[in-house]
Amino acid sequence: MVYPDRRPHTGLLEFKNVYRPARVVKYDQESGMLTLHNYMDFVDLTEYAALTYQVSCDGEVIDNGFIPYPDGFTLPPHSENALPLAVHIPDKGKCFLKIFYHCDKDLSLRSEGHLLGFDEILLENEDSRNQKTLAMWSDAPSNSTITVQETDRHLTLCGKNFTYNFNKLTGLFAAMQYEDAVLLDKEMEFNIWRAPTDNDRKLKLDWLAARY
Repeated sequence: MVYPDRRPHTGLLEFKNVYRPARVVKYDQESGMLTLHNYMDFVDLTEYAALTYQVSCDGEVIDNGFIPYPDGFTLPPHSENALPLAVHIPDKGKCFLKIFYHCDKDLSLRSEGHLLGFDEILLENEDSRNQKTLAMWSDAPSNSTITVQETDRHLTLCGKNFTYNFNKLTGLFAAMQYEDAVLLDKEMEFNIWRAPTDNDRKLKLDWLAARY
């Protein structure tokens, strides 16, 4: 959870979200009902967390707001309940709904508004393809060609305004250029090595041979 020098590791953010107080069970787009499960042991969700939502389409936020609890709504520990959430979903684009859980009051270790975690749901529509990507491809010249050059160790693809060079052994980029800009300072490398344990002392040689 921390680096060797005790700096917080990004894994702490993943750990935090695993322990969010509630989770989305389902979202019914037709009825606009959001079903939640309270994973806390002793506290009703309405007494601990405030909810907000965010709708994004093709990477841009198009709607967001506060989710009020209906009158009489409760969500006791380890139970499920549904509440209304009607959102506008465009007919085209890859759209997601995010539900955020926040502290609704100041506590000894957390202040009001502190983010406790989130859930993300893929929304359905008529055309769920990313429209920005489609537009980019439609703007490409129909007569553009790609040439391929291959050696024992490298595969090079050359287009109208780019050159990609792959290392055939690793499958990674050896060089990348777009227009006049060189995008890589050096060949890409795997970054999945971890410190071997005693049980890894023989397997370690295989890892090194695989260029880990």
